[in-house]
Amino acid sequence: MPTAVETFKNIVLHKTTTELVSFLLSLDKKDILALRQPAQLLKKDLEEAREVTDERGQPECQPRMSDEQREMLALAGLALFTRKQGLARSFELPSSLLTLCDKNP
Repeated sequence: MPTAVETFKNIVLHKTTTELVSFLLSLDKKDILALRQPAQLLKKDLEEAREVTDERGQPECQPRMSDEQREMLALAGLALFTRKQGLARSFELPSSLLTLCDKNP
């Protein structure tokens, strides 16, 4: 059986936001604490740019993180960290989530 960390990484890298929310809601306190550092490391890894070749053969840098992965990591941050920890890490919600917040005050 995979660990909470392995499951978290698999969901962020290969699954959907809906699956992540279900997973996060099922976590106990021990798993939440265990996921904090791996979540930060995964976010840092995905924030790095990768070099690809465009259609003209020119190299360009593109983010490794998709918009959905950005949303998933923001939601994970809300679930895994306290408010104080989150604010200290300068949480930034993706614009798609900010739009939802604006529509539902």
